[in-house]
Amino acid sequence: MPPTIRYRVSLVCSHCDNLNDERNIDLATSGLGADPIDTSAYLGSTLELALEDFADGFLTLRTPADDEQTLIALEIWGCGVCKRLQVARLEFRRRTRHVMELVGATPGSFSTEALGAAHYISRELRIWAAQPGDDEKRLAELEAQL
Repeated sequence: MPPTIRYRVSLVCSHCDNLNDERNIDLATSGLGADPIDTSAYLGSTLELALEDFADGFLTLRTPADDEQTLIALEIWGCGVCKRLQVARLEFRRRTRHVMELVGATPGSFSTEALGAAHYISRELRIWAAQPGDDEKRLAELEAQL
């Protein structure tokens, strides 16, 4: 089984307005990193991750430039109360070539603007049902890459 990073952050569900706190949020990325066991990532956590690891755990929308210090990944998560899926915008800051810091987690979307600003997107697109405002054409192209 591939390693999984479980993000221990708090996000409010955009559907039912319930707070999913860091103890019970269902937000994770499988196949990210080389650690043989699951990792919990809190805001401020440093993670042994290189760009190659992001390309394994996510689909690449665009490769970060060498001088870009912040990497954006869009991941799908499920509300613990209403069980509806939604998007989280995860921000990582480069500390070194092989170390990243989780610096942000906020509600996100798959809009044209959000996809244009992000570097990586979830590999779980097959479970996603398009929402109003999503760039459905681009999502279909990305899903075809899976």
